[in-house]
Amino acid sequence: MSDFNNPYSASSSMKSPAAASQPTEVPHSGLGITGFILALISALGMLATFISIGIIAVNDPTVVEDEGAVTMMLVGLAVIGFGFLSLLALGLSFGSLFQRSRKKLFGILGLVISGMLIFGTGGIMVLGAVAG
Repeated sequence: MSDFNNPYSASSSMKSPAAASQPTEVPHSGLGITGFILALISALGMLATFISIGIIAVNDPTVVEDEGAVTMMLVGLAVIGFGFLSLLALGLSFGSLFQRSRKKLFGILGLVISGMLIFGTGGIMVLGAVAG
């Protein structure tokens, strides 16, 4: 005799048969949400860094040409830091795609955003190396 049909068993619940037949909603992946948030932080930080480079170049073009300037070192450190953050977001988002019984939406969004950010930043660095 199974406990499924026994109303007096310890595992029975007080749900109606209609409520028991409804499927439960699948939760979002925690890794996917984390990867998505890190990708957004990295993208916004990288955008702010590139905007600040443009503002600095407009106000004082000699600072951009001086590789030893503290300002340019901080900009380079910010680009490298946000690059590593986007790599972390890429890894978390990729890992979330392999979780069973979890929604994959935020994992896919984090993967796309961080992937575009990594390839876009790498492309900008290649263009700078070729032009400079």
